[in-house]
Amino acid sequence: MHGIVASRRALRWVLDGARSPRESALHLALDLPSKLGGYGMGTPLLNHPLDLGAGMRAGSCIADLAYPKERVVVEYDGFAPHGGRRLESGEVVFDADKVLDDKDRWSRIQAAGWKLVVFCGRDTTSFPRFDTKARQLASYLGKAVLDGGAETTQARDRLRRWLFNPHRHQL
Repeated sequence: MHGIVASRRALRWVLDGARSPRESALHLALDLPSKLGGYGMGTPLLNHPLDLGAGMRAGSCIADLAYPKERVVVEYDGFAPHGGRRLESGEVVFDADKVLDDKDRWSRIQAAGWKLVVFCGRDTTSFPRFDTKARQLASYLGKAVLDGGAETTQARDRLRRWLFNPHRHQL
């Protein structure tokens, strides 16, 4: 079968537990090695439960991507989970309670001593924005981002565009 070898090779990067295609795409962009267009951050835990302690309203929550050893959380701030929809007028509206719930959860994560990096849709459509957030994550993880010059930058941009392309055909 055509492509079976490449498919088997790609499977090693697939993680179980993503709640959305964007979480999977974010994990791949951050985890894949630079030779494949990623940042080589290491494999996070997807939808990992966090115990935020016993402080005021701390409790627990689920992190989109977590690096528990380094106490770093990565969240994808998506459109749909906030009840986002576009009206006929073109105006975009959100469920304010859902947006505020996320902001509250992020505050509790940070108050419990975790470092937080939040990616949103705008970050996935702009290479400079995505790269800035990825480098912030690398700093929190104590990792150096491999800078291989223009070739590495172009590979990362290509991978980002492919992973987050809303018109990409699903398998």
